[in-house]
Amino acid sequence: MSRDQWIETNLRARDRVPRLGWLMLALVILGAVGFYMAWGQGIRAWQAYWVNFLFFAGLAQAGVIVAALVQSTGGRWGGALVRLGLLQVAFVPVTLVLYTGVVLGAADLLPWVAEPIEAKAWWLNLDFFLIRLGVALAIITVCSLAFAYYAIRPDAGAIAAGGKSPFPRWF
Repeated sequence: MSRDQWIETNLRARDRVPRLGWLMLALVILGAVGFYMAWGQGIRAWQAYWVNFLFFAGLAQAGVIVAALVQSTGGRWGGALVRLGLLQVAFVPVTLVLYTGVVLGAADLLPWVAEPIEAKAWWLNLDFFLIRLGVALAIITVCSLAFAYYAIRPDAGAIAAGGKSPFPRWF
């Protein structure tokens, strides 16, 4: 398939995708209103936020990890699986934005903030903990986006015919 045919095929496929922007915005607003209503119940709102943050951030990162594992082991069986995993990379930067909610609720959420553990006080210092976690999340996000960029790039036709790709063509 030539580059022009590839572009035309993708444009036709894009036109068939339903536009759900307003629905997604309504769901985000509904979620924010629900969180605000649960705010008065104290720690329950932060616990729900924490569980959802960990679940969806982990799920998005797991897709990228599976794609990286299939690529690094040379697994030719995982082409479709790799593409599904790379679709999830779109949510990885969102986790950086959602991390601000973790920072805001950390004092209520983490039990060792109210009752410090003396032997681990330096390691579990709230500021050091949140900075360490934020930096690790930022590094993981950059690595995931870089992997997805170079994995998708050959399919996007961004590499010239004679150019070198770090990934095999079948990927």
